[in-house]
Amino acid sequence: MKKTILCTAICAAFSSGMVFAAGGHDHGGHGSGGMAKNPSISVELEGRYASQEDAHFHLDGFQDAGGEGTFANGFSTGHSAINFVGKMSPNLSGMLHMGISGGGHEGGGVHVEEAYVDSKALGNGINVRMGQFYSGIGILNSMHGHMQDFATAPLVYLGLFGGHLEDTGVQATWSQNVGVNVKLGVEATTGTGFPGGTNADETNTEGLAVFAKVGGKVGANGSWSAGVSMYSSAFDERHGDGHSDDGSSLHIENGETDVTGFDLAYTMAPNGMGKTGEISLRFEYFIRDENGGLHYDADGGGVNMVMADYDGEQTGYYLDAIYSFMPSWRVGLRWESLEADNTLSNVVEMGTAVEDDTGMHAHEPSERMTLMVDVDSSPSSKVRLQYMSDESGHMGEDRIYMQYLVSLSGS
Repeated sequence: MKKTILCTAICAAFSSGMVFAAGGHDHGGHGSGGMAKNPSISVELEGRYASQEDAHFHLDGFQDAGGEGTFANGFSTGHSAINFVGKMSPNLSGMLHMGISGGGHEGGGVHVEEAYVDSKALGNGINVRMGQFYSGIGILNSMHGHMQDFATAPLVYLGLFGGHLEDTGVQATWSQNVGVNVKLGVEATTGTGFPGGTNADETNTEGLAVFAKVGGKVGANGSWSAGVSMYSSAFDERHGDGHSDDGSSLHIENGETDVTGFDLAYTMAPNGMGKTGEISLRFEYFIRDENGGLHYDADGGGVNMVMADYDGEQTGYYLDAIYSFMPSWRVGLRWESLEADNTLSNVVEMGTAVEDDTGMHAHEPSERMTLMVDVDSSPSSKVRLQYMSDESGHMGEDRIYMQYLVSLSGS
């Protein structure tokens, strides 16, 4: 009920913003009204090469969330995107981001990642967003893959969110400088985006996120930020991607999930931001507590199954450093760890399936150490080489990835 009231309040604020933003709009297509006819269009292209023994990706102790934890072997076209950004009035803007997968793990196809409208018409540092969007929690969650510093997402994002916490709903943020930069945000969403799930009554109001961020300058050439985030959802059913290579599936019923996150970032740029000598440090830590009824089907036949009461606590973090050692060149190092402390009780085993088959017990943490070097080969292109010592599966794996990113823009 509280989530429904919150969602209604934010929607009312957005509607008010729409009215004020539309004020003075020239419906004849002149003045500010002409802005809607000329959206900015950009295209992000990605090419990949991967050298590794096994491209399979699964995190012990976690329901598979569908995140792309590894590249497909050899050459692939990776993940490209098309962006449309435009203004309907000085206070009202919109964005559409469509992802294009070129095969590999994602199977190919076009899908909408973000599609929303922003209104700043309420003023006083308030922005209201409505539509489908990446949540504002954490540091990396709102950043598309092409904007990130490594070719793969951190394990904690893959295990807890499937790469990103993405949902449809309303977000309201307030940003202000009160001696330090402060940003407060709240989101009321459907709650269907992983780690949420679907509900039989289709109320689509179960997701709730709140976050707070502060930051400021350190001397003339440094900056810092710190944040705390929380997300919760309740669901009747949550399907995972399952272990598609063996035909098994796992889903959680009548579940609740709560995620809490903390983040810190520091940048020192003695020669100016984006110049040689800049070093950036970043740290994020998340805790997820959840429970529900676990149902595991070993082969999809409804005979070899495991059912149990599931109570899970998962924690993960990453720490990375990026250093610009010469013009257009950077080197980065990231260490990350993810672990699960799950309990299955009232276990019922049917047929040949046993509890360990569920994959929900992690006997040791999943860990990765990643080293990357990239160069801006032109103002709109980047080449990245990445080495990863991966201990996130049943066997250790050394992975070498090359990534080529190109940005094309027009109108």
